[in-house]
Amino acid sequence: MAFRLGIDYQPRGDQVTAIESLLRGIRDGDQHQVLLGVTGSGKTFTCNVQDCNRLWMMAVGCVISTTASVLFRAQWKRLRIRLLTLYREHLHKNGDGPPWIAQAILISGEDHRFFDHAGIDFIAVARAIWRRLTLGRREGASTIEMQLVRVLSGRFERTLRRKILEAGLATLLVSAVPKHSIPALYLRIAYYGNGMNDFPSACSKLRLEKYSMSPFHAAGLVARLKYPEASKMSLVKVTQLSRRTEHLLKLYTSHRKGREYRGLAETTQYATV
Repeated sequence: MAFRLGIDYQPRGDQVTAIESLLRGIRDGDQHQVLLGVTGSGKTFTCNVQDCNRLWMMAVGCVISTTASVLFRAQWKRLRIRLLTLYREHLHKNGDGPPWIAQAILISGEDHRFFDHAGIDFIAVARAIWRRLTLGRREGASTIEMQLVRVLSGRFERTLRRKILEAGLATLLVSAVPKHSIPALYLRIAYYGNGMNDFPSACSKLRLEKYSMSPFHAAGLVARLKYPEASKMSLVKVTQLSRRTEHLLKLYTSHRKGREYRGLAETTQYATV
């Protein structure tokens, strides 16, 4: 007989803070953590079914991170220098960086479990493998960390060796920079199309205001990560870009009341236009 466990409860009060603190400890490699509370305060429920995926993905990610720091020591040393340089530039020019709305839509479209994993989304990996075997269809499982590693390292070859290296290095990023800064860092240096090799040049060419970017404009910008704008756009490319933009807006509408953006800094999201 098959059993299915179902609950109607959601974390409340200090449970939310406790969950985030426990996950942060796992991500930081803490070997011992103690959860304190009076009888009946919900200590057991703090590790509830809803957060099981986050807990095991963070835990496995930490194990992989420890291994990667040894196996890929030389590659990580070089990448870490580039990452820290980018991060310092981001802090120095924070007011000129990607706005909250662009980061949120990036998470929706590219990695909606961004705050649930430690650099590798094992659920997306399993889904991609399953669809490849059953449907013969290729599907990506790259996280935002992996995409940032790819751009910083300049390695884009489609090989298993590069993918393993990329995944391992992705788990090490949070040891150098805060998790919540990674979407903005990636958007800063991502390629959006012809003449748009980073965020400032993309905003300049598309005539977007960084400080008053609407959801529509942010979705159009993020859509170009999947469909980079060519010097001459065919009707097929224009249609792909338009559909991707609409899809990202639907995802944003669905996610903005959920937990997908909970780690992003709360700032002015966009101006009414």
